[in-house]
Amino acid sequence: MTDSRRTFLQRFSAAAIAMGSCGAAGLLVGCVYGPPPPPDRHDSPFAQDLEAYQASVGGPLPFSLDSIVLAGEAKARLDRQIAWLKAHPVFDIRVEGHTADPGSPEYLLALSMRMAEAVRTHMIAHGILAERITLAGFGNHRPLVQGDDEAARNRNRRVEVLPRQRSHP
Repeated sequence: MTDSRRTFLQRFSAAAIAMGSCGAAGLLVGCVYGPPPPPDRHDSPFAQDLEAYQASVGGPLPFSLDSIVLAGEAKARLDRQIAWLKAHPVFDIRVEGHTADPGSPEYLLALSMRMAEAVRTHMIAHGILAERITLAGFGNHRPLVQGDDEAARNRNRRVEVLPRQRSHP
């Protein structure tokens, strides 16, 4: 038996003994009850902050037909979201553009990205660091509601600002 294999087996055996009743099999498949359950995300401060975000300032930013201009309620809601994001720097932001306008899939994807970029530009101009923001454009592939009437199109034409717990320090 080679030294490296002997060393590995010795470390493996020592770890199995240290695990107590789980033994060597516990190293491979977990103890009788398996690994501990993940923490309840609803009890974490991050989950509570996200719930507060959704209750107070969350929600989609509506856009007009074939437009990338932030106006009216969209601009006011985005400004409230920016204030929340400044107060919670532990969150990164995903900005997702969605459309419901008539047009080719390529045009709608490009329009949804331009809508998301307009939101990103506004956020950066108001003090949110660019490296906190990622963009996505989905065109008309992720509607909020089904339907081809004007009311459905108005709800589906939006940008969503979605805080995410920062994955890096």
